[in-house]
Amino acid sequence: MSKIDEEEIVKALSLEEAALNEFKRRKNSCPAPQSHSKIALNDNKPNNSLYSSSSSSNISRPIDELDLISFTSDIQESAHNARKKTDDDHFNKLKESILKLNDNRNQLQKQLVPYNNPNHIYSGTNNVNQFYSQQMYFNSSPYSQIPRIGFENFMPYGFHSPQQQHQLQQQQTYAFSPQQSQIWNRPSIQAASNSSSSSTNTIYSPLSTSSQSLVRSQTRLSETNLAIRKPESVKSSQQSSNNNSSLSTIKDLINLDDADDLNFIANILQAFDPLIAKNEEASNSYYSDQDPFDYIYSGGTQYSDPLYEAVIRSDRSVISPKNHSDQDICQYYIAASSSPSTLHRKIEETSNEQEPPPLPPRNSSRTVQEETSTSQQIYNNQYSKKLYENIVECRKFDKDSLAFYTMVKELRSKYLYNDYTSNIGHIVAAKLDSKYLNVSSIKILVYPSIECYKEGSIYQQAARSKLFENNYQKLDNYLAPVVFTCDIESSVMHVIMQTLASLESEITGSAEMFALKTIGSQEWLSYNSCLSQLEYIHNSIKLEKDVLLGLFPRKDEYIKVIARTYQDDIRDADLKIENIVPTDTNTSISFESLIILLETLEMEIDKLESASATQTYSTFNASGVVQAVKAICALLGAIDTFELHKAINNLKDTCDEQIRQLQNSNSLGMHSRSTVKIEYEKGNYAQVSLRPRSVSEEIKYRCDEVRDSVQHLLEVYSQAFQVNFSVNRPQWQSATVSISTVQQNVMLNVMALHRPPPQWKYDEYTLGIQIFHGTRFLSDPLVTQCSNSTIGFFPRLTFDMWMNFDDVSVCSLPRESRIVFVLYGCLKQPVDGQSSSNDNNQSNNNSNNQENQSIKEELGWTSIQFFDFEGQMIQGTYFLSLWPPSNDKYYCPSPPKGTHPQGDYCPILSIEIPTYGGHLVFPDVMININLPKLDFECLDRNLQEELIDTIDGQGFLFNQIDKREVLWEKRNYLNNFPRALPKVLNTAHSWDYASLSDLHGLVSNWSALKPLEAIELLLPRFPDLFVRHQAVKWISKMNEHELADYLPQLLQALRFDCYESSPLACFLLGRSLDSPRVAHYLYWLLIQNLPGDCPQNTMDTTNQIYEDNFLLLQCRFHRRNQLMLRSLLAICGESLCKRFLSQNLLCKALDDCAKSVKVAKESLKLPILRQSVETVHQILSENPTSLPISPGLEVKGVVAKTCSYFNSNTLPLKINFLGPDELIIPAIFKCGDDLQQDMLTLQIVRIIDKMWLKEGLDLKMVSFQCIPTGFKKGMIEMITNAETLRKIQVEWGLTGSFKDKPIAEWLQKQNPNQLEYQRAVDNFTSSCAGYSILTYILGICDRHNDNILIKSSGHIFHIDFGKFLGDAQMFGNFKRDRTPFVLTSDMAYVINGGDRPSSKFHNFVDLCCKAFNIVRKHGDLLLHIFALMASSGIPGITSDAVNYVRNALMPGASNPEAAANFAKMIHVSLKSWFTQFNFFLHNLAQMRFNNQGEGGELLSFVPKTYTVAQEGAIQNITVHGYQKRYDLEKYYTYILIIYRQNHPDPVYLFRSYKEFCELHQKLCCFFPLARLHSLQSGISVGRSNIKTVAERRLPEVRKFINSLLNSSTEIINSDLVITFFHPILRDQQESDIHAPKMREDKNNAENNIGGEIKFSIHYHRDTFIVFIHHARGLPLTTSGQEPNTYVKTYLTPDRSKITKRKTRVVKKSCFPSFMETLEYRMPIQVIKLKTLRITIWNHDTLQENEFLGGVQIPLVDLNLKEEIVGWHKLVYLTRS
Repeated sequence: MSKIDEEEIVKALSLEEAALNEFKRRKNSCPAPQSHSKIALNDNKPNNSLYSSSSSSNISRPIDELDLISFTSDIQESAHNARKKTDDDHFNKLKESILKLNDNRNQLQKQLVPYNNPNHIYSGTNNVNQFYSQQMYFNSSPYSQIPRIGFENFMPYGFHSPQQQHQLQQQQTYAFSPQQSQIWNRPSIQAASNSSSSSTNTIYSPLSTSSQSLVRSQTRLSETNLAIRKPESVKSSQQSSNNNSSLSTIKDLINLDDADDLNFIANILQAFDPLIAKNEEASNSYYSDQDPFDYIYSGGTQYSDPLYEAVIRSDRSVISPKNHSDQDICQYYIAASSSPSTLHRKIEETSNEQEPPPLPPRNSSRTVQEETSTSQQIYNNQYSKKLYENIVECRKFDKDSLAFYTMVKELRSKYLYNDYTSNIGHIVAAKLDSKYLNVSSIKILVYPSIECYKEGSIYQQAARSKLFENNYQKLDNYLAPVVFTCDIESSVMHVIMQTLASLESEITGSAEMFALKTIGSQEWLSYNSCLSQLEYIHNSIKLEKDVLLGLFPRKDEYIKVIARTYQDDIRDADLKIENIVPTDTNTSISFESLIILLETLEMEIDKLESASATQTYSTFNASGVVQAVKAICALLGAIDTFELHKAINNLKDTCDEQIRQLQNSNSLGMHSRSTVKIEYEKGNYAQVSLRPRSVSEEIKYRCDEVRDSVQHLLEVYSQAFQVNFSVNRPQWQSATVSISTVQQNVMLNVMALHRPPPQWKYDEYTLGIQIFHGTRFLSDPLVTQCSNSTIGFFPRLTFDMWMNFDDVSVCSLPRESRIVFVLYGCLKQPVDGQSSSNDNNQSNNNSNNQENQSIKEELGWTSIQFFDFEGQMIQGTYFLSLWPPSNDKYYCPSPPKGTHPQGDYCPILSIEIPTYGGHLVFPDVMININLPKLDFECLDRNLQEELIDTIDGQGFLFNQIDKREVLWEKRNYLNNFPRALPKVLNTAHSWDYASLSDLHGLVSNWSALKPLEAIELLLPRFPDLFVRHQAVKWISKMNEHELADYLPQLLQALRFDCYESSPLACFLLGRSLDSPRVAHYLYWLLIQNLPGDCPQNTMDTTNQIYEDNFLLLQCRFHRRNQLMLRSLLAICGESLCKRFLSQNLLCKALDDCAKSVKVAKESLKLPILRQSVETVHQILSENPTSLPISPGLEVKGVVAKTCSYFNSNTLPLKINFLGPDELIIPAIFKCGDDLQQDMLTLQIVRIIDKMWLKEGLDLKMVSFQCIPTGFKKGMIEMITNAETLRKIQVEWGLTGSFKDKPIAEWLQKQNPNQLEYQRAVDNFTSSCAGYSILTYILGICDRHNDNILIKSSGHIFHIDFGKFLGDAQMFGNFKRDRTPFVLTSDMAYVINGGDRPSSKFHNFVDLCCKAFNIVRKHGDLLLHIFALMASSGIPGITSDAVNYVRNALMPGASNPEAAANFAKMIHVSLKSWFTQFNFFLHNLAQMRFNNQGEGGELLSFVPKTYTVAQEGAIQNITVHGYQKRYDLEKYYTYILIIYRQNHPDPVYLFRSYKEFCELHQKLCCFFPLARLHSLQSGISVGRSNIKTVAERRLPEVRKFINSLLNSSTEIINSDLVITFFHPILRDQQESDIHAPKMREDKNNAENNIGGEIKFSIHYHRDTFIVFIHHARGLPLTTSGQEPNTYVKTYLTPDRSKITKRKTRVVKKSCFPSFMETLEYRMPIQVIKLKTLRITIWNHDTLQENEFLGGVQIPLVDLNLKEEIVGWHKLVYLTRS
């Protein structure tokens, strides 16, 4: 070897020495990471295994300088020996020298350690010289038996070693052009640089486990001067490829000129890098991945946990490296030098364990030019060696919080107080998108307020007098109303103008000077609104109420009550970040306590360093330093790191070594370790000196290690938790690297689990790891295990394992990807017959013969996003809090730092992410806007139909890969189908950087989605920031009223945003500034999702609710909700903010009142309630505010005397508030029940009702508001004039639930007029149909007769939705809810108008089926609503809930099939006796509450009270006789002829004897001194409803009437008597008083001969569907009986009768309802040639079936593609 070659070797090695010195100099700024490698430092403590069992066994140790010097001398000796030989083959000479070196130095066979320190290379601060950290290391080759150093540098250009040839082949195979990289639907391709220096099978070389120390040389160097040459600038790859000079001209062993040559290894150490290995392309298809949200489309259950399945499959734990023996290590290294097959075979022979973990990656794909630029780091702040000087008391905000604050401040600056479009200052009356189709005009009452008149006007006094002249409702501060009728489509401006025209002589001014509001609330009507759009008008028509409006002058005192002011703009312009970002949750650590401990540590270190100079036995005592470090760790919650533990051990070992030397030689010399110092630099060279350290220097060196470790611990802790201090650390600026250039696999080091709870008693622990993007996992799960041993200063579970994701490279990570960790505890139990002995030998034998049963239990999970808000990839060490087990860990983003309420003592997982060679960032995406838009009509017709079916259906089966592939392949044809976008995006193959350009271009070029369709893009399956931004852009087109309906889901969608500052958060806050209504509901939604009475401030982490894991999981969303809440209060304006806080005070006072009533005695409950309510009245008197249930319900007091409570478990309070216009607003405040389920159910009721109204179907739905105001408390709107079904039924006795007439009789009492009663029946029928559908779809359970209410107007509605989505109420083991919905015989009696079926019931069934299909049409929206609520924390709302709703919607059925199925459920519910039995059981359970007072009715059969002023005085009463009547029961009534004063014609009344007895009893109670004839009311023996009894009672009735007429005027004119003789519905029906009996009207007009049949026909999906609905008016049979009907159909001509189809038989009905589909699977061309023949028959089991009628429909001219439905008259048809 020539001299120049020897010099180059020395220069290269010296260059490495300079790198090491650079690392040492910067060590303070670069904390050492935890790696799995270990190098022994103590010769006196031999390492018996590769991985020691000490507490720091798996921690990387720095390289001893002595080892470095010894190795340097070996290399120099080798070079000297090689130079002496005469052979010209430099390649062989150097090889022989190294072989000789290897023989002489046994440690080289085990390991060649990189000179650069891996602790610094992979630290999180990334402040080391990137050139040395990336290029100066060794490589090994599987083709040689010993390591080699840079052989390629001595080979002629163009000659390749076998390893290089393999590299070149792979580079050519995987090379792709920049144009190809834009094809984003391709699979991920690993670049060649990621698969170099490896054989076809990936193996680990000896360097892959850098864990053996070099044998120390006994030779010591005093001082050595070495000439070091600096690296030159990098030349282009083109120049190096053209450089073909001879070997003798090479001047540098490391030729940087050839760094870019693909066939050239510039680094002498690169050939030995075990991490530059081939990455196998992932074999998994995207479509093989399972998605927890596929149940929305597939209909299946939620997918099984992939991590849990991986844990179950792992029958053996991943053995920690420390379990390898010395023999195993030697065999492993021998195998590493042989072929790959030999390697794997020998590993299997020596151990059944898995391969050792790989080293952290080095980014070899980067060019040297990038390395050089990255290495130009700048130290830009002052840094102190004293720990307490590097800790600063300040609150440090993360980038995401700062961005959120900036967003809020910029948003607020756009909303100025003088912008009246965005600062309206009042509540605008709610609007609907639907219009009433059956109403053309409406009656309106407009009350002009007194303020409309000028003060002192002569008309004002006259107007006041009108208050007493008008018969309409009198209102305080209003004058007599203006009454008129106007068109329903009239505008609000038209109404104002009409009112002013009527008051022309009294009020002056233009229409723009006045405004209208609704009476009873503070909601103002906008000028541009039509009456048909107003929700108030809809409700008034639906509930048959008068439309009452108030006219006010348009003044700021009315319409600018809550507007933002100029002072608000000035104050908000100086908005501070402290006003937005919530206060800390972890308060156990303070700056003051930390400084005290750091000062103590520094004092102990100073004491040790200063005392080491005395060189006495007592000075080398590190116990003070150790105790100080332990105190710091205890303050941080018992967390200690590997690095810290190792530093302490090194310090203790150093002190112990010096003590031993003192004991042996009584003197201290130089320490065995050396230091390197640069003397001077000149040009490309530098002079360095190497010398051993002194004892004091060694002690100081080890103390600095302790300082660095403590500082690193504080840095990591401050990054993981919200603390009030920050760590001052050196800042090094370095160039950023795009992840698209990093081809290495994703790797991480799982270090340890800190603070394991003492109650964990598991045999071992398993950690599953997987990478997710939204709801889709990107990698196969990795599993690692550890034993139950806890080591360290404090208990911790040590994993210390580097995990390599072979199927995921860094460049393929999506922007929103995250990594999820799930911890399992494993209990090993012996199988049957296996001994549980603790003897090791016996256990080993048993393990060979029989495996133990392993029970795995999930203990917790955690996760972390790969990229922060600014797109920088996480690097370094992180502490992750462990959360309780949950199902949403796989689709919710990672919890932000410091959100765990128990962060000071919850388990913490420590991990380390390598640097990959620099600060990695996710680059900006250039959107491809030039994507083609292809014509959909160009596709094949069958393909078009398939695509449309896929788009229009409720999703498609995602396990059908072919459908997904077709949809993806044809995506450019679907741009004009907006609703297809979510499904197209869901079929995308990848969301990595290379794919985003086209994906974002696809989204930006797509046709705009409707706002409700765009909600789907907010599901967690679409985490992409650009997609969610575009979705918010489309959703922003919602008006404020529609937005308020979907606000709960939009707020929950915030949870699925990866970062706090998101477009959705900005949108919600912006709309809150636009609309006080949105701000009101957003405020209460945020309040209910946060704990405490003042959730906008610091939350109490000691709250007992956190003991529940279910509630603890919701805490990870609290910080985001707090940000929103604090921002809303900060920018909404002072007036609105005060109103919110007043509402909070009101709810707190009501909560205190409810709690005091609960604990009071029964006799004191009502007095305590009314006394407590007086406090509430005082609060509202001082600060009037609106109720949480509606922003327009402004209240200013409470009517305490009328407040009461309900006798139920939670004792809800009934509070009567004094509202606007001095009207009473009743409300219920409930404490003790979770009202979130009720809130969600009622929201769905309103949404579905609006769906129906939009389709022109009004089902008269009654809904109400329910607002949770905190944890298990809230306020509910109270519906007046309603009675529970139980109370209606028990009027007929305890068994009233089994009878058919109670509801009909009650409605007759409430609506004595025939027209009113018929309207009530219509309302009952429509609302019963609506709630039947809703309770079925939502699975509402616990439906007893106290949860069903009926208004006097006939509207039926349900309350109390605590059991839903199929969660049936149980009575012991008895399931009480057994029918699809509640439909009983008494309800059918009202619908039919009697106990016999009629065509009215057909209308009810048709109404149900039509409404059900409308809901199915919008089924996707319902599924998305529930999917967004899946992580809301509402009990019962999970993925199973979404699946339940989806199955209830029957997604696979056509409309006729769905209608037929629902009709069957109607009949099942109606025929079931169990619902009535359930009502009876509830009646029995509620008997204890029957001691309540009467409800205020004078008589049970007359609901209202009438006076003599209304009816007139009674002059005479004559008992004409009696008459027999039939309803469900036979009974007798007495005919009364009533003569009244000023009424010329008498009135005929019909009263039963029972009713006379009730009047007599009431008169005796009210007038005990009255002398009236007594009526016997006791129990009679035998039958009472017979003619003889009626005849016997007739004289008694006449005597009673005579005594009543002869009584005093006070009695005869009393309200009780006048009410008794008021006509009711029975009296208004036509009847003949001379007839002895009166039968019930059978409505014989419907019984037409032949009758009619209703059916529909439709051709769909190659099937001709005939849907038989109903028949009506069928004739009786020849025997005079009602027929048992069935339907037969034929397609004629059909001689063989193969087209015969039949329905089931409906027994005994002239109005049968069939609701069945009959199908013919024939081509449409054949169907067109047929005639449909439908006949109805009476089925008779004994005789021949009787023909009842039929109809024939030729099909040739009909458009069968559209459904044809209608009634057809039955005629006689001849048999063919």
